[in-house]
Amino acid sequence: MNINDLIYKYFENEAKKSIIDTINIGLGYTAVILKDGRCGLCCTLTGSITSCTVWKDPENYEKQCALKLLNLIYKKDPLTRSIAIALVNALNNNNTALLPIDKNSLFDDLNLKENSTVAMIGYFMPIVKELKSKNIDVFTFDIGKNIGNKEAFYENTNKKADAIILTATSLINSTFEEVLFNLSPSKAPIALIGPSTIMEPSLYDGTKINILAGTHALDNGNILKAIRNAKGTHILHKFSKKVYLKIN
Repeated sequence: MNINDLIYKYFENEAKKSIIDTINIGLGYTAVILKDGRCGLCCTLTGSITSCTVWKDPENYEKQCALKLLNLIYKKDPLTRSIAIALVNALNNNNTALLPIDKNSLFDDLNLKENSTVAMIGYFMPIVKELKSKNIDVFTFDIGKNIGNKEAFYENTNKKADAIILTATSLINSTFEEVLFNLSPSKAPIALIGPSTIMEPSLYDGTKINILAGTHALDNGNILKAIRNAKGTHILHKFSKKVYLKIN
C-alpha cells in the first residue's frame, strides 16, 4: 500500500465527520480550518511558475464534508497536494495536541557529533546553518531549488551519511516512496521534519524513518495573518507548538 492509500485509509472516517470552514493559500504556507476550529498547515508548493498561479480546481470545498477534499490526496499537482495535506493535518489536530513538545533533541537523537555527515533532502536553511555551526558536514538535494545531483546525492548518502534529514516536501511533491527506495541501502537513521509532516506514526510502519518533527497549530487568527502576509516557519511557530516523536 502506498503512502496516499495509507493517508486516505487512516483519515477517511474522521473526514466523513468533519466540515471544512476555510481554505487559506499563502505564498509560503497553506492552512485548512475545520468548522470546529481545528487547523492544519502545509508548505505551499506550486511547481514551476511561469505566470500568475491559480488553483484550477473548479470545485467549492468550503462548508463541505472534508472527505471531498481528502480525495485530492491522490492528485499529483503539488498545489492540490499542499491543500490536501493541510487538511490531513487539521484532521489530526486533536492527536498532535497530545504529542510531546520538540525539545531540540533532534541532533542528539540522531547521534550527531562534530565531523558527522548528514544528508538532507529538501534544503531548509535554518537546519543547514545549525548543522554547520556544530561542525557537522551536510550535503543536500532539493529538486525544487535545483540543488545537488540526484544520482551523486544518493550514492554519497548510502556510502557515508551518519544520519538523514528528510523534509516533508517529499510528501507534497509525490517523491516520498522514491526517496525511501533510493535510501534503502543506507543504515543511517532518518528524521522526517517540517510543519507539513503528518504526525501519525502508523503511516510510516515498515519504513526506516525514526523521528517525526512537525507542528501543532494553536492560534488560528495569528496563523492566518502570518499566512496571508507570506511569513515563514519562524513566525508560524510563534503561534504553534513544535511537536516531536521517536518511532520505529
